[in-house]
Amino acid sequence: MSDTSYFFGYGANRSSDRLRQILGKEPQAGFGAIAEGFDLAIQTLDQIPKRAQDILRQAWGNEFKAYTLVPGKGMVTGVVWNLDEEDFKMLYAFEFIDLWSKFEVIKVKKFNGKLLEVITTRVLDNAPIAEICDGINYPNNLNGTFVGQVKNTTIQKNEDEYKVRQILKIKDELKHLSPQK
Repeated sequence: MSDTSYFFGYGANRSSDRLRQILGKEPQAGFGAIAEGFDLAIQTLDQIPKRAQDILRQAWGNEFKAYTLVPGKGMVTGVVWNLDEEDFKMLYAFEFIDLWSKFEVIKVKKFNGKLLEVITTRVLDNAPIAEICDGINYPNNLNGTFVGQVKNTTIQKNEDEYKVRQILKIKDELKHLSPQK
């Protein structure tokens, strides 16, 4: 990997707020692009590897859902970010790379029609999915209210304090996981 590489974020990772929380700094670049030849799929908690389920259930409850890319005939909109090696290390931990998902090099089309090689994340091959959804017009986030308690007060997931705490908690718990082969 060079000093910086392009990352194609879709779902929550197309949000600069989400990347800022994962990376601990403002993400660089941020321009729209389309991944052709992919469908936007949804996975439910029961379709995610058990070791990742346990961490996600603590934060989001049993109704957790996640977007992923699967090879197909569709298109998925997202945002291209310019990330460095340290940023990819943060994404590696946050996205459960090698346990639930993987980095993959794909080509996306910028809105001016030019192709660009990028790195993205998607589930491992042959992972189960619940459904295919509209990859052009979709909400960033599939999940509702955080089910846990912090200081005896339920926190809504859109509050920055909650997001930062959950990301840090997940990162800490990921340190204790080794990739399943």
